[in-house]
Amino acid sequence: MLWAHKAENEKKLIVAPDKEGRVRPGLNQKAVGIWAKATRLHFSLDLGFGSQPLAACLTEERCIGGRAWPNYILYENNNPKNNNQAKPPAPTEKMEWVYPVVLWSNTTLGLLIRWLHGSRQQIGRSITTISRLPELKVLDHRSLTEEQLATAQAIFEEFREKEFLPANEAYLDPTRIGLDEAVFVRMLAQPEEIMDWPEVIRDRWCREPTVHGGKSTQPR
Repeated sequence: MLWAHKAENEKKLIVAPDKEGRVRPGLNQKAVGIWAKATRLHFSLDLGFGSQPLAACLTEERCIGGRAWPNYILYENNNPKNNNQAKPPAPTEKMEWVYPVVLWSNTTLGLLIRWLHGSRQQIGRSITTISRLPELKVLDHRSLTEEQLATAQAIFEEFREKEFLPANEAYLDPTRIGLDEAVFVRMLAQPEEIMDWPEVIRDRWCREPTVHGGKSTQPR
């Protein structure tokens, strides 16, 4: 189970589970239902920009998410409604869609959208809820070509062992800057000339007090 935030363990796109679930007596059927919703993709509900680098992460294997890192299932609904079917099968995570989404969510634009989406009542923190998580805007993975999906997986493999700095340091994080370029230029086939504007966005966003929270790592 991926239950709580531990910033020191969340520097890479792959995050290890931190808890082990056990089935209580008499709740086997409920446990089966919960496990059917286990995923590799998880989104952060409570994102502290000054300490946490990731808005979304993957686990190496399917995992049950907790309060901090709930499950998020990307699946293709190929099952039309059938009145004769008592219960539809549990959705299966579509991994070729997961890679571009987890990459996009951790680019500068992905962080910016996550910041805009959440409640910013606490300085340096953006909080959202399970009910609002489906409203979070992400890259339209359904519109990507097979070649782009393959590129996304290749980029993920390239970046999976690289460490990110906390989100509020995006303006000077070589891994974040490299991810921006990989996603925008290599995956989305945008011209290299556009990379000037993500640099401006990184700088301006990291100067926002609700992002840096007064930390000395803010741009000077």
